[in-house]
Amino acid sequence: MNRLIVCVGNYATIPYRINYLKMDVYCIEEFCYYLCEYTNLLDRDLMEKNLVEWIDKQCGLNDLAISLDSFLQNNIQLSVFVATILKYVHFVEDDRIREIEKVLRQNEGLTSLERKKQRADNLFLEKKYYFGLDLYHELLKEIPDTEEEFLAKILFNCGVSYANLFYFEIAFGMFERSLNISKDERAKEACLYCKRNLLSKQEYVQYIANHTEFYEASLTLEQKLRGLKSQWNQSSEKQKLDLLFAGND
Repeated sequence: MNRLIVCVGNYATIPYRINYLKMDVYCIEEFCYYLCEYTNLLDRDLMEKNLVEWIDKQCGLNDLAISLDSFLQNNIQLSVFVATILKYVHFVEDDRIREIEKVLRQNEGLTSLERKKQRADNLFLEKKYYFGLDLYHELLKEIPDTEEEFLAKILFNCGVSYANLFYFEIAFGMFERSLNISKDERAKEACLYCKRNLLSKQEYVQYIANHTEFYEASLTLEQKLRGLKSQWNQSSEKQKLDLLFAGND
């Protein structure tokens, strides 16, 4: 954003809390930043009385609050609600507002479960694993047993999140449950990756010997890991680290 923004309203003494991100915002511009940067995470839960009251009492933007309150009474689309705030604050250009409106209209066609999964997936992609896991676990309680493909994907993403947080034992359990449902080779390789990090080399070899169904996947995994190691050894980051350690000798 390469332009000046003239701030409007007051700086709040009591912040507005965005619960699923555990984020506090103290002014309408900070809230607009959230709307723009986390568009794919927005849903109709945003359209609440508490937000309108915060904009009115804490930010001192009574006229904006009146407009938003009328939207709550008339069940206006989320895209209109968000666009009204952004236009009032002049936080971004009109083209960007139209892009945000388009995304929100597309998302309104999703079911409640699909919207929650999309929010969790976006947190996952942004490597906000703890926040994403909170939503994934909510979904696991809500998904019908008949939605096997949906369930397997969520379990797999839970496994990836836990593995990235180095909770390999929990990650293995998630991958194993996903594998039992989907029979996906990715889940099989992910199970092995967790075991590889949990066991000694000898124990890992013995594990594969005792579970012959994992043998082919173990070969594929080792090939991928060798490729990743080769990429790392040729990377500029590795060269910088080598120079740094050489300088400390």
